[in-house]
Amino acid sequence: MAIVVALTLCDIMLLLLTSGRDPGIIPRNSHPPEPEGYEGITEIRCGITPPLRLPRTKDVVVNGITVKIKYCDTCMLYKLP
Repeated sequence: MAIVVALTLCDIMLLLLTSGRDPGIIPRNSHPPEPEGYEGITEIRCGITPPLRLPRTKDVVVNGITVKIKYCDTCMLYKLP
């Protein structure tokens, strides 16, 4: 019974310590990532810039499993899986 009480008090103490800490931030990317598979413009027109948008989702292989990650326009980086 004493072990259960000690572990419960330890768990509550660690929960309170964790809830009072700053979780931190991931800083914004100053340069957006380069789009993959973009070979350039096939037809060049004077004065017209082609719309270059990054894909909203990207497939990444993590430990042999394909995971979709999303792009954040505010942070200019792909979110972690």
